[in-house]
Amino acid sequence: TEDGRYYFVNTQTGLVTEYAGGNLPGVRSIEFVDRYFVFALADGRLAHTALDDAGNIDPLAFAYAESRPDGLKRAIEHRGSVIALGESSMEIFENAGTTPFAFAPIRSDVEIGLMATFGACRVRDALLWPDHRGEVQMMTGSEPERVSDHGLEILISELTDAQQAALHAEYGFFQGHHLYVLNSANWSYALDITERKWYEWNSHGGVNFLAQNSVEFGSKSIFGSREDGGLYYWDPDAH
Repeated sequence: TEDGRYYFVNTQTGLVTEYAGGNLPGVRSIEFVDRYFVFALADGRLAHTALDDAGNIDPLAFAYAESRPDGLKRAIEHRGSVIALGESSMEIFENAGTTPFAFAPIRSDVEIGLMATFGACRVRDALLWPDHRGEVQMMTGSEPERVSDHGLEILISELTDAQQAALHAEYGFFQGHHLYVLNSANWSYALDITERKWYEWNSHGGVNFLAQNSVEFGSKSIFGSREDGGLYYWDPDAH
């Protein structure tokens, strides 16, 4: 939640339950990797649950992303690895089968950070995010590459610090096109991964894309709306 608490749904009972343990302070993100739920915590730690058990967390099942003292903003899954993104650096962890913490770093001290916690997003087999310098990075293997152009980087630089921290990214696919959409308060731009081109991407009558949070479901991308809480998808007959 916005105040860093952690809830899970018991799929047998349908009940929403708040985690009652005191060993999970300030949850910033949650990912599901190799049957573990993996958390990025505000104090710079990675932590995870027991296998297939969202409510069971060993207080010793944690490690620090510690190559640099820049904190931890997001942990996100990429090709079976955990990418730990800090303010100005990143580390890559893989499942090593160790206990009590199952993951171990395989690469650290990469000088590319994360500008906005929810600016990171997976698009097909790629991971994209705005880095701490205001450039959009894309990683398909283990090496990030800059994919933003100077026009978009100027727009990012013109945002206030609060607006940069609030950048939000979505993934959508439509008629063979796979899109990374970066939303700000003033504009939205989409990178078409298929064509490797950027487009201005506004909802009708607005200055930006009204979607916030998306999920792939069947043959559609389902989007939540910031305006009305509704769920939407792209329709080829709606322009």
